[in-house]
Amino acid sequence: MINDLLTNLLDKKADDIVVCDPMAGIVTIPLESLRLGFKSIAVEYNPVAYLILKGTIEYPALYGQRLAKHFREECKKLITYAQKELSSFIPLTLKDI
Repeated sequence: MINDLLTNLLDKKADDIVVCDPMAGIVTIPLESLRLGFKSIAVEYNPVAYLILKGTIEYPALYGQRLAKHFREECKKLITYAQKELSSFIPLTLKDI
């Protein structure tokens, strides 16, 4: 639908459009522009917001499924460690989570 509108109104495709957000903040504009198929350039001066920007936009775009696989593996390690250390206080299994 977006491509149809862009083609009819601007004679362009979604990947021809670049959205620049010089104060990306909490990543709303870059995230939505990528979701719609636009290219996105985002910059942020605040170091916390910058790390959020990298973690939600840049790293998933660069590393995709490989990043998700590593994240799942690390979560399983953390859960296993927590079960071992906290099992005497909270009897949980990985299936309960």
